[in-house]
Amino acid sequence: MCDRELTQLISTAKHYLEAAETLPVSQDDLVRTVSTNSKLWAEDLKPYPLPLLDCYSAHLASCATRLATIHEILKGGTAEAWKVAYPNNAIITDQNLSEAITNAIEILLRDNVAHSEISRNARQKAKFRKTALDKLTFDDMHKHHRSRYQKLADELKAQNVVSSKTAGPSR
Repeated sequence: MCDRELTQLISTAKHYLEAAETLPVSQDDLVRTVSTNSKLWAEDLKPYPLPLLDCYSAHLASCATRLATIHEILKGGTAEAWKVAYPNNAIITDQNLSEAITNAIEILLRDNVAHSEISRNARQKAKFRKTALDKLTFDDMHKHHRSRYQKLADELKAQNVVSSKTAGPSR
C-alpha cells in the first residue's frame, strides 16, 4: 500500500469522524448502548427513515473501517492486527476486553458491522466482539474512535507517510 492510499484512508476516517461530530445527537441518545439501540429496530423488513443516532453510528462504523485497514497495514496484516483486537485467542476477561477496546476498537466494530473474516475461532471472536461492544455507549464509541484516530494518525505522521495537515487532530 502506498502513501497516497494511506493518506486517503486517514483523510476519509477523519471525514467520517467529523461528520459524526457535527450531527446534533442528543445526550440521551449518546448514553444509550448499542445493544439497547439495536433492539429498537423494527423487524418487519420494511424500510424506514434512518434516525439521527443511526446516522451517527454509521459514520463511526465508516470511520472504523478505514482505521481498521490502517491498523492492519501498520501491523503487517490482518493476523497481526487480530492479535491486538482479540487478545489471548479472544478469551473473555475484563483485561482482554479492555485492551481490545482501547487498542483496536476499530477492528472490533468493522468486524461486527461488515467484514468479519472466516477463521478457526470465528464463533469465539463473535462472542468476544459482542461482549466488548454491547456495554459501550455511543459516547464511549466516539471517544474511543477519536483516540484511535489520533494514535494512528500520529503513527503515520511519525513515519512521514502523511503530513500534519492531512492527519491533523479531529474537531
